[in-house]
Amino acid sequence: MSSENMDEQNRLILADYLKGICILFVLIFHGLGFAVIGDVNQTVNSLPPLLFIISYPLGILGTFAGFFFLTSGLLNSYLIYQKLRQNIKPGKIFLSNLASNLGILIIHYIFVIFFINTPPHFGYRSILTGSLENGVFSWGFSVELLFFNTALSVIALNGILTTCFVLLIWILRKRRLNREIYLIFAVFGFVIIAIAPLLAEQVNPVMVEFRDSGRIILATLCSWIAGPSLR
Repeated sequence: MSSENMDEQNRLILADYLKGICILFVLIFHGLGFAVIGDVNQTVNSLPPLLFIISYPLGILGTFAGFFFLTSGLLNSYLIYQKLRQNIKPGKIFLSNLASNLGILIIHYIFVIFFINTPPHFGYRSILTGSLENGVFSWGFSVELLFFNTALSVIALNGILTTCFVLLIWILRKRRLNREIYLIFAVFGFVIIAIAPLLAEQVNPVMVEFRDSGRIILATLCSWIAGPSLR
């Protein structure tokens, strides 16, 4: 194996290690949220002192859960770049990644319909939790669950977006627009970070309006852009 291939393999291993660490942050985040405080922030004030002392530093680590999606996006971008260097056609890469990420999105919808257990104050029921609560099996579930985001939907949409961005950068680089590319994407990234909270605040009511009026496709698109999470 050449030194260049070994370097690439080491970078992939490092990226997987980082994803593993970030998954631990995600587990801490959800563990504290659902198991310790039951996803009710006021519960923190009534925790026993010893449990609070143990939970507080873990809670700080849990705030880094979002880095899992960052590392996933970086790793996905790197793998796409490697495929492009191997002269695999951008169209083939796009279709392959689109199919795999749509598969993850389908799993997300199966999960929220059949299995998800939401915090009590939401009042939403999946098929499983509703059946357990009623003591009899029922196919009914809360339709509102379809318009919430979970880690699975974020991973899928992250994968689709990074695929599009990397392929777009590759195509523009072929036209020798390197400096303009990096400037445009840097500005775009800072703008998205800056307006994301406001965007979510503005889009969520629109999504609810579309959902309640039966415009399901538009409501789904809005939920992908800035849909609420089950938190």
